[in-house]
Amino acid sequence: MPLSTTPQASAVPRLILRSPRASPFNVKVLFAASELGILDNIVMQEESHSDKKDVEPVSVHKLPTLELPSSISIHGHATIVQYLDFIAPSARLLPPATTSKRFLHLSQATLADDLLSTAYHIRQEAILRPQEHLHSQAWLEMHKVHLARCIPGLATDLELGDPENEDEVLSLPGIATAAALWA
Repeated sequence: MPLSTTPQASAVPRLILRSPRASPFNVKVLFAASELGILDNIVMQEESHSDKKDVEPVSVHKLPTLELPSSISIHGHATIVQYLDFIAPSARLLPPATTSKRFLHLSQATLADDLLSTAYHIRQEAILRPQEHLHSQAWLEMHKVHLARCIPGLATDLELGDPENEDEVLSLPGIATAAALWA
């Protein structure tokens, strides 16, 4: 059951998400917003790094970017997801900041983000880089080894949430892992 239509979501302001639509980092943000019941509050504006002007500050080159009504921008998928968790009216992706369990969830999400980023870079290398400028086989092997090292850490004590409980949302580590597997 999607949570994006809960009545409490109306208290959340309209937010603008700037990102390439097919980016796995964007997918993670939208998946989190859906789980939190605030997806309807996000307006997607497709943008890529090539759309940016050289005169803009470096921070605006970080995609995805979430623009708040106050003209403040939040950069990076991990920070955006934590902000959405903070403003959501009821559902939570993370345990409260007062428990050490929160840091276990953040650590698991970081491993999944690392897996996502590494897989994304390998894929980009294979698709976008001209054959004559490919990284060495050693570079690719190093990243494949890195992927293999991330997976056991994710499999240990990964708390996804109860899929049978419609009132419980998927945890942040679960969302980050899903985005990594999607990539």
